[in-house]
This record gives sequence, structure tokens and C-alpha cells, in this order.
Amino acid sequence: YLGFEKSIKESSPEVLSVNTSFALVGTRPVVRLKFYKPELYVISLGKTWVVDSRGVAIAQVTNQKLKLPILTDEIGLPIEVGDSIISSSDVEFVLRILTMSKEKGVTIDKFTTPAIPKQLDVRVVGEQYYTKFNLNDEAVGQIGAWIVARENLAKLSQVPSEYLDVRATEKVFWK
Repeated sequence: YLGFEKSIKESSPEVLSVNTSFALVGTRPVVRLKFYKPELYVISLGKTWVVDSRGVAIAQVTNQKLKLPILTDEIGLPIEVGDSIISSSDVEFVLRILTMSKEKGVTIDKFTTPAIPKQLDVRVVGEQYYTKFNLNDEAVGQIGAWIVARENLAKLSQVPSEYLDVRATEKVFWK
């Protein structure tokens, strides 16, 4: 069975585990598959990919039937099924932003990875500016600074013309 199980895992990057067994009665094998969970869509070079929690492209899609966040890649690397597109910690970072923003009633419009290493740009629905995050730094502190800065700027009736930058620890900049 090991050859069969190995073959399935090698040909299908979305498969987490394969377990093959025979029932006590009969000769038909029982195959149990566990799959990695699709976490987001990544759009790169005009193609849309489903990416799992590991940051691996598990399928190219032409329609986005699942309700997953969309990350637009401006770096433009060619992608194939099974390629590691982003790190698992970057996937967690994106998902953490989504969770914390939903808790505050903030709806994310889109995520973008610009051609700047480890930067994530986030645009909120209805806002003309975007926010710069650093994927190499701790997520919760940056997200907290972002939420507080948005609230404080709203109280002061100030709106950044281009961006809000929370990449520097404990400091927020805007333009």
C-alpha cells in the first residue's frame, strides 16, 4: 500500500494524508484521504490559485466558488500546482488580519504583495488609502497599531491621502 499512498500524495499536493486498509470481510480496499484546508486565493500573472495553510498552490481555478480572501501578487513569479507560493506564517498573518478586522467591523477589500520583500498592503472597503504591513514582524502588534490608528484618525477627521504604515514597531506613519 505504501507505493499507492506515496503516489497519491506526490500527484495531489492538496492531500494531507492517505490511509489504505482492507475491511475484515471482503476484498475491496478502503482509502481514507485527509486534505489541507484551502485558505486563500492568490492571483499572479493573470492566474488564480487556491492556496492552503502551508502556502502551497493546490489548484488553479477559473472561478472563485469558495469564499476565501484574495491576495494579489505583484511580484509576478510563475506558479505551478504544488509550488510553495508564500510561507505558512504569511498565510496566518493574512488570516489574523481578517479575523481581527472582522471583530472591529472592518471589511477588507484586498490584500496585495507588492514587489517589496515581505510587505503586505491591505485595502479596506470604502477607503482610498492602503496600509503597509511587514510580514517579518509580529502580526498582532501591527494589527493593533493599525486598528488604533484608524480609530484615532477618524476621531480627528483625518484621512491619509495614500497610505498608513504600521511596519515600524510601536510607530505609525501616514501620507
